[in-house]
Amino acid sequence: SESLSTEAADLATYRPARADLILASASLPFVAPASFPQLWARLREALNPGGLLEVHLFGDQDSWAHGESAVSGMTFHARAEVEDLLTGLEVLHLQEQQFDGTSGRGPKHWHRFDIIARSV
Repeated sequence: SESLSTEAADLATYRPARADLILASASLPFVAPASFPQLWARLREALNPGGLLEVHLFGDQDSWAHGESAVSGMTFHARAEVEDLLTGLEVLHLQEQQFDGTSGRGPKHWHRFDIIARSV
């Protein structure tokens, strides 16, 4: 039977169960850089063959990445780093966006990568 489950967890140590879909909407950037590579590997390993990984990553031009509005403990990526993370996956959608908007902390410049990739 088909089922959907959701989990709330500390992403730095999260070990997902095998899945056909992993959705992480604007949450992965809040994992510290020291923990991000291991988390990314665990997410990829949890995908069933043909499974979808749908995530947002923040780019290195995001206003939270540097300057007086920097937020420590977050992970930001350059485009080439995002492409490296997707090596071995079938990339169905990769959109890089930059725009000015608001956040829970006030105005900010967003730099975001919207990703849909399939395990092969």
